Amino acid sequence: MVIVKAKTLDKKRKLDEKMAPVSKNKRTKLVEQTKEKIVKQKVEKPKKTSKKIMKNLIALKTYDPKYEEVSKKFNIPIELVEQNLTNIVKLVEENPRLQTTLFVERFPIFLQLNIIKIPKCYPKLIRVQLEHSILDPEDDVCFIVPDLKQFKNKEYEQHIEYYEDLFKQKGIEGIKKIMTFNQLKSEYENFELKRGLVELYDMFLVDGRISGRVVHQLGKTFYKKRKIPTPIKMDSLKLKDNIEAAFKKSTFQLHSKGDSFMLQIGHNKMSERELVENVFSAIDSLDKTFPGGISNMRSINIFARRGSSLPIYVSLANPNTVKVPKVILKRPKLSKIVEGELTTKLNCKVKVKPTGEVILKKQ
Repeated sequence: MVIVKAKTLDKKRKLDEKMAPVSKNKRTKLVEQTKEKIVKQKVEKPKKTSKKIMKNLIALKTYDPKYEEVSKKFNIPIELVEQNLTNIVKLVEENPRLQTTLFVERFPIFLQLNIIKIPKCYPKLIRVQLEHSILDPEDDVCFIVPDLKQFKNKEYEQHIEYYEDLFKQKGIEGIKKIMTFNQLKSEYENFELKRGLVELYDMFLVDGRISGRVVHQLGKTFYKKRKIPTPIKMDSLKLKDNIEAAFKKSTFQLHSKGDSFMLQIGHNKMSERELVENVFSAIDSLDKTFPGGISNMRSINIFARRGSSLPIYVSLANPNTVKVPKVILKRPKLSKIVEGELTTKLNCKVKVKPTGEVILKKQ
C-alpha cells in the first residue's frame, strides 16, 4: 500500500485547477478586475512633479518684451516680483486679525518708493499710467462736469440728461454718477459732507477745463484717500479712449517733506500676471516722470497694510553722484509781470508778479 500525505494532495488539486481550461464567465470577470486595477492605479497614484519640472513651468510664462527690457535695464527679475507679490498676499490673508471677519475684503497693494535726494518743488500730483485698471467692473465712478450755458445752473436734471446722451453716443460705460460743478458747491459745502462723498465712489473724473477749481473745492480729504479727480479732455474726438486711459491711472503727491512715497499698483483680487505687468509699467513711467528717475531711488518695495514690505530693487549709489533737476511749475500763457504807478503814494512804482508778490520801488 502507498501512503499519500494530505499536503501533496492539496498541491496536486491547485495545479489541476490552474491547468484546467477557464470558462467564459470567469474570463470576463478576470478582464474586468484587471481593468479596474489599472484605472485605480492611475487615479490614486498620480505622478509627482519634481522641482525641476515646476521651474520649467514658471519659465514658460511669457510677458510682453517691453517689460522684459525694463527688468533687464533696472536689474529687477520678473521671478522675484512674482514671488514677492504672492508672499505679500499670503501674509495679509493669513493675518489672525483678518480671519475673524465674515467677508474677505479687498485690500490694496502699493509700491513703496524710498528716494536718495528729496526734490525741491511745490506739492504736485504725479499720474502714473498702468497696464491694467485698478478698478473692478462693480466699482462706482463719479464724473464732475461744467455747467452748460443754455440751461440754468440750478436745473441739474437738464445738464445731466445732456451729458448722459453724449456718453451714450460715444459708447462710454462704467460711469454711475454725473454731477455738475454748481451742484458740487451747493450740496457738499461742509467738511463732513465732503468726507461722505469720498466714501460713496471709488474714482472721480473731471472735465479738464474746471479741474483746478474742483480740486480746490474738494480739499484735503480727497488727497488723503488718494481719490483726486483725474482731468479729461472733453472736446477731443477720442473721448472714450481718454476715459479708458484714465481708469488705468494711479496718482500720488510729490512733495519735499520726506523721502518716502506710496503708489498703488493693484489689489489682491487681481491676477498675478496683471499685478506683475502693473509693477513694470509703473517703474517704466516713474523713470520718466519722477525727478531724477529710478537712479534717484534708494529702494522699491512691494507693500500691503497689515503685512510687510518686500524689496524688489535696492541701490547703493553715492548721493553725491545723483543729480536731481529742479521741478518748475508750468505757468499759464497770460501770467506776466505787471508794472504801474501808485496813486496812494507819491513817486512810487508797483511790480506785481504772477505768484502774488508785490514789490514797491521809489523813483
